Amino acid sequence: QSSASPKNRGGLFWRYWRSVCSSSVTIAPCCLMRVRLRLGIVLKLVLLVLLTLICLLCYWNLSINLKLYWQSNPGSSNNPLLNPSLKIFPKTPEERAEYNKAFHQHSFNAFLSDRLSLQRLVPDTRDPACQSKSYYANSQSYDNLTASVIICFYNEAKSTLRRTLYSIFNRSPPHLLHEVIVLDDESNNGISSFDVNFISSKIRYEIAPMKLGLIRARNYAAKLATGRVLIFLDSHIEVNVGWLQPLLHHLSIRPKSVALPLVDVIDEKTFEYSATPHVVGGFTWNLRFAWDPLPASVPMDEPFHSPVMSGGLLAVRASTFHAFGAYDNLMETWGGENLEMSFRYWQCGGTVYACPCSRVGHVFRSRRPYGEFSGRDSWLFNSVRLANVWLGPFREVFFYQEPRAVGVDPGDLTSRLELQRSLGCVSFKWYLLNVASKKMIRSLPGGSGIC
Repeated sequence: QSSASPKNRGGLFWRYWRSVCSSSVTIAPCCLMRVRLRLGIVLKLVLLVLLTLICLLCYWNLSINLKLYWQSNPGSSNNPLLNPSLKIFPKTPEERAEYNKAFHQHSFNAFLSDRLSLQRLVPDTRDPACQSKSYYANSQSYDNLTASVIICFYNEAKSTLRRTLYSIFNRSPPHLLHEVIVLDDESNNGISSFDVNFISSKIRYEIAPMKLGLIRARNYAAKLATGRVLIFLDSHIEVNVGWLQPLLHHLSIRPKSVALPLVDVIDEKTFEYSATPHVVGGFTWNLRFAWDPLPASVPMDEPFHSPVMSGGLLAVRASTFHAFGAYDNLMETWGGENLEMSFRYWQCGGTVYACPCSRVGHVFRSRRPYGEFSGRDSWLFNSVRLANVWLGPFREVFFYQEPRAVGVDPGDLTSRLELQRSLGCVSFKWYLLNVASKKMIRSLPGGSGIC
């Protein structure tokens, strides 16, 4: 090799240099090329990460804006946040046991309720004309009325009670909501003030001094209330958007009236929220509450007469409630108090109106899951009381339709008959001719002969 010519030696040199540059030996020109290449890859990765972050930020911002839009336009049929098609079923043996136990205890799907959002959106079921009502914009149109909401419960599921309260505070103007009294009628399912008080400082959690039953519990809570309007609600409801203003506005115009929201339906199995049909409260001659069809000519953005209130959901001025005798405190537990209160108001100078721009969803149960702590049929006893006080001679129609009521002792009627006299109440015949649906007259023995 030492005898090779300079030319050959030069060729060998260049071949060696090219081999070095193509190897991993860190010679300056090659290192620069490799560093540039690696920097390019790093920059591309950084740009990719930045673009990913930007996309995620845009998606998050879009989802927030969409949610705000749907919240401000809850009635849109395209709203994906309304009544989501949740397929939540018990899968394991433990979950099936939990489902069966909860349904037996509450007579609705508490298993599903426990897994739904406590602050879910519901569809705006009001007539579109309701949204333009002046009382929504004018906060001075309520005669300085503020509401004490009263919720009496016994062994309610925690999730439905909390969802009830969240809906009230989320959908009520704060200056119109004075307080929410939550009265625990000696529950024994472990529920306590710690389960609800964190929702708002306006909640007053009270415990009944003894087992009262719904009727007496409402009277007890009404004495504790300090708002000018009492609003009685059940513990498994969800108030809808704009629910409070129509009730207060109506009571500011008609101080001796009972104002009723329209009761939308929350399915006991699926918890889907749907609008109520066009119906109005009525009754049968065995003194059971019944829904009657509402004529199509009745506008759904103005209050209309309701012969009977459904019972669980109503608003009334506190002064009127007490002046008209509150609830009959000698009635037992539950049942019939809605008919008694309806007849009393109509016959004694008051009125009962349904306010269709106020909507409240209610979980309708196929059975009442609680027993009779009084030891007797409270509905039958209460019906006999109201028949003997408010129906006059028409009570015989009730006894004919409900033979079990014959011979039932109604208890002491002195205070209710005295109330009837002091209020100057008119006869039940007047109520039938001027308030009740025509079908009640047609269904009487002898038809419309009472005229």
